[in-house]
Amino acid sequence: MRNPQNNPVWKVAAVCVLSCCLMACSDGDAGSNTSDGSVDAETDAHVDAGPQATIGEFVELPLLPGDDPGTPFNHSTEPSIAVYGDHVVAGYINLGLNSADSFQYTNLERRVAVACSHDGGESFASAINPEIGDQTSDPVVRVNSLGDFFLSVVNPTTDIVLGKSTDHGESWTSIAAFPGYDKEWMAVSNQEQRVYIGCTNGFWVFDYDGLEIASATAVLMGLNIGGYADDSGAYFAVGGGRGDDLLVVHWDGSADPVQEGSCLPMGVSEYWNNVAASIGPKPGGGHWIVRSVETGAYRQVMLRVRNLPGDEGEDIPITPSDRNAFLPAAAADESGRLVVVWYETDANSNVGVLKLARTKSADWSDGFDEPIRIDEAACPGNEWFPSSESGVSDRRLREYIDIAVTGNRAHVIWTHAPIPPARVRTVAVQFAD
Repeated sequence: MRNPQNNPVWKVAAVCVLSCCLMACSDGDAGSNTSDGSVDAETDAHVDAGPQATIGEFVELPLLPGDDPGTPFNHSTEPSIAVYGDHVVAGYINLGLNSADSFQYTNLERRVAVACSHDGGESFASAINPEIGDQTSDPVVRVNSLGDFFLSVVNPTTDIVLGKSTDHGESWTSIAAFPGYDKEWMAVSNQEQRVYIGCTNGFWVFDYDGLEIASATAVLMGLNIGGYADDSGAYFAVGGGRGDDLLVVHWDGSADPVQEGSCLPMGVSEYWNNVAASIGPKPGGGHWIVRSVETGAYRQVMLRVRNLPGDEGEDIPITPSDRNAFLPAAAADESGRLVVVWYETDANSNVGVLKLARTKSADWSDGFDEPIRIDEAACPGNEWFPSSESGVSDRRLREYIDIAVTGNRAHVIWTHAPIPPARVRTVAVQFAD
């Protein structure tokens, strides 16, 4: 199933059911997978999601045409998404691999593309080249309270570039470039009207026009994989730099960055599985963190609520303990209800299913609703990239997930790659309450 490059929008209906249950619910559905682990297109059909939510149609985001007709962009991955009202902006990498039918590559071509929707995510126009660098990767898209969208990318020639759009993603201007490197994360402070970026070697802060206000040396050489900002500065989740730990770094934009609380174990010796976490502010002080933690033979998605200083909180499981769940992302809605999305290995197959769950209440005391199965064959199994093909160069596709919430609507973006080609999809989930 592919999207022709001259067709700006391709929609596939979602399969999902939403009902209520307690936290860490398990479902034993085998899904709609064929015997070889690939999705059967005939069963990838829309059904009524019930009274609790309305699931929109999948939209597969379009590809850029590429600079060289001989090496077109034929895969997409590493998505990020932000929402302002009905304006939805997605950033994602376009890859030019050897073919659309393989993950092999000889000379890797890559560029961050942007796609915009102005109807609440129902349709997206053609892919846009933001023109803020060549061979760009690792996009992060965020938006301020004025409706200005910001895009950060890693660019091999200028390290990290920050772009800005004042027309809801239709056009972009490079407003800053600085010597940071992979992996970066961005957090926008509406109170301070600042854009913070944390990356492996340090932290930077800019005003909304790209004027650098300050920079600081990193507390730990690690990957910045989540973050938020408020009137006290920015908070970044940093993983992959200290084996199996994740730590939170706070930087107020002037003093030295400091570690908040203790390191949180992730329990995974292979740090590539520690490259996804979400963090947000907790009303009344402290923060919440959603991450994947290895417990015994499996990985579970955990919620940790910390009432710092002093109260480290405890891990609360969101997913079952008898299968792998990995690469989570989370965001809170305006009422405070938390929405979490993740990949989970199906109980009866080795295929990664994309799932979503929402807390039943704003104070989270009643746990989560039963998860929605969004994509029945999102990725091939237990890991965050397709398995390597023996004896060839293989692009290990970063199947990150991102989520943005506005009102009662959650926008989820992910890489659908059970078999080649890898393509970024997005869908809107409208909650009833």
